Amino acid sequence: IPELLSNISTKAREAGLEIVLFRPRAENFQDFYAEIPVDIVVRGGFYSAVTFFDEVGKLNRLVNINNIDLKNPKVSGDQVTLEISTLATTYRFLDEAERKKVAEEKAKAAQKKK
Repeated sequence: IPELLSNISTKAREAGLEIVLFRPRAENFQDFYAEIPVDIVVRGGFYSAVTFFDEVGKLNRLVNINNIDLKNPKVSGDQVTLEISTLATTYRFLDEAERKKVAEEKAKAAQKKK
């Protein structure tokens, strides 16, 4: 996962974007996998952002890009710079011990509801 996150930030820089924020959130555990959400805020042109999203889509790992927000347009000469925020989510499989722990926690939560 650290290598994947490094690849994502590299793709942003290669697309010509300035990274303003790159903050992984806590993992969300599911039955057999964990979601790893990352808040990303970059600054740059629209086409640079599209290039970045396209390059992330070509990575060997599944990365979903959601909640894209384009704001604060600033005109400088013939260039328009935007602040682009998004939530990138990748996934990893849980090992046996993690799956067992998740199942136990769900069973305890279900008992509390009764």
